[in-house]
Amino acid sequence: MDIVAIVFTANSAAEVVDSSENPYYNLSNVFQNCPDGTLNVGENLNATGPTQDGRGAWIIFSLRNGLTGGYYYLSSTVSYSTPLVTCRWPHGDYPLYWTNGTIDLPNWACWWPDIILHEYAHHVMKCCYGYLPNTIQEHYMTQKSNSTTAWTEGWANFFPLAAFNKPTFVLGVNATHGISYNLETPTWYTSGWDDGDEVEGRVAGALWDIFDSQNDNAPWYYDSFSDGFTRIWNVMSGAPRNTFREFWQAWNITYYARQQTLLAIFQNTIDYRGPGDVNADCYVGMDDIYMIAYHFGRQIGDPDWDVRRDLNMDGYIGIDDIFIASSNYGNQY
Repeated sequence: MDIVAIVFTANSAAEVVDSSENPYYNLSNVFQNCPDGTLNVGENLNATGPTQDGRGAWIIFSLRNGLTGGYYYLSSTVSYSTPLVTCRWPHGDYPLYWTNGTIDLPNWACWWPDIILHEYAHHVMKCCYGYLPNTIQEHYMTQKSNSTTAWTEGWANFFPLAAFNKPTFVLGVNATHGISYNLETPTWYTSGWDDGDEVEGRVAGALWDIFDSQNDNAPWYYDSFSDGFTRIWNVMSGAPRNTFREFWQAWNITYYARQQTLLAIFQNTIDYRGPGDVNADCYVGMDDIYMIAYHFGRQIGDPDWDVRRDLNMDGYIGIDDIFIASSNYGNQY
């Protein structure tokens, strides 16, 4: 028999299609007069049809950098089989996810794996919830938007970090230029960053600090927690969560290590401690008052500055902070 192998950018996980909605394909050489048995067609296929200029389609489709890799990460880590996603490439001027299960990627986006999996993460959330929480059109990694946008985009920024096991999100803006955000390092007073759970980069960083094994920011090490992906997934996917606070409330009810996770997200300027609870042990007692008194008079810039003790966030540890703790003495959260 004469044998030819045809390989398509399509499987049960994902398909990448051209402007005519057809998957890209490659052909092997034709092997003539093959006997029965095993035939090795080799690793190098001839570029045929759309693949002449379609190398990016294979990157988008790939296990190493693309949609198949996102599918495999969820399948192998949490046994979730994501429904099929279709990516049109090249299509449009900027990356976009449609809730019918379609991703549009412009020509240049194929070179940026974090963008590919960011859009795939929107597909995952939509498949879990049946919808996507409302987002505003213009949003930025380091700036406040609103709580639903920050959660939806923060999850999508976090997913490639988990899948590739690295803290840096690279936001491509064209074929050759990208902006790199190391979400391990931003914390309180980081220049250029807004604070709180309405900032998508803070939400992504909080999820990363729950996930990762890195202790952050000597001397206080607010984040010393390492829990991996499974619990994050169970909370995220268990029921629709429209904000990071809703995610945290579900985590708080379901899982352990409340103090450690409170401090891990505090590292990312998301402060869900109860009033007066300096050490985030969910109880206001003498330990909290002592921590304030021991650093009484410290201000931002001092070498042993600890923002946890600045309960009113005025940049100075003083009598106002002791008053907040003493007024809430005995409270449990």
